[in-house]
Amino acid sequence: MNFSIRFIKLLNIVLMSMPVYFYWLKFLAPISFAHYYFWGNVAVGVLYALCYRMYARNYDVFQIAYTRLGELFYGQVLSAFFADCWIYFLFCLLTKKFYLPLYIFAVFFIQIFVAFFWSRFARHYYFVRHPAMPTLVLFDERDGMDNLIEKYGMERTFNVIHTTHVKELLGNFSLLNDVKAVFLSGVHSHDRNIVLKECVERKIQCYMIPRIGDVIMSGAMPMHMFHLPMMMVHRYEPNPEYVLAKRLFDILSSGIVLVILSPLLFLTALAIKLQDGGPVFYTQKRLTQDGKVFNVYKFRSMRVDA
Repeated sequence: MNFSIRFIKLLNIVLMSMPVYFYWLKFLAPISFAHYYFWGNVAVGVLYALCYRMYARNYDVFQIAYTRLGELFYGQVLSAFFADCWIYFLFCLLTKKFYLPLYIFAVFFIQIFVAFFWSRFARHYYFVRHPAMPTLVLFDERDGMDNLIEKYGMERTFNVIHTTHVKELLGNFSLLNDVKAVFLSGVHSHDRNIVLKECVERKIQCYMIPRIGDVIMSGAMPMHMFHLPMMMVHRYEPNPEYVLAKRLFDILSSGIVLVILSPLLFLTALAIKLQDGGPVFYTQKRLTQDGKVFNVYKFRSMRVDA
């Protein structure tokens, strides 16, 4: 990866962490039960940066070329929010008291402005340095990938110069001579594997919509048996520790969000009720693990008789 692009991504982590670090340094470090010196304070900043980076990777914040501006901004806001929640509880532990998170809200709003300006700067810088890649779209059962590229505003990343059936490529690999990216849409595994090997040989980036078998294989565990490399495929079964930790995090984070957004939720409910006098919530049955049925409650956004 280009060094300057790595620097741009590192800059995002630093800029999003700085408001939290200075908040700790200015207001909380002096009143913590243990006095931290230089490296102790740095450790707090690094801990937040690592936490933010973990969420940022999950929300594709660093996929500058493949993420739309709004999604890039939204991913940073979500990442900062969850990282701020964790660092708030850490600050409470370090200062041995719970306090109203007014200052952490102020830090969060500063991060929103940072996210907005970084998103615009990062995308502008990236596309100035990286023109759109000449792209070939191959289809078999599903056509229309080129329309999706246009619909989602990816023309600055992919310049589609050919759209053809995969059979035409298998008989004429010269179509790959002028491209740097290939999209595979609905191509069967036999033909797809031939194209993939050719693209890897030519150092061409290849994008494909996975089939069900591909999704299952993505969770396979590599191992050795009979002195041969093997892949063991089984149903996903997370560790009990992970299930417990995730459940506690889901309850805790959703509770915090509900409290913070309760005024907005109340106004939304009031607006729905005043608009047509119908019910505020819409209930629908959904399926979860092992086919269990549960009710999901949403704010009603359509007419009662829709």
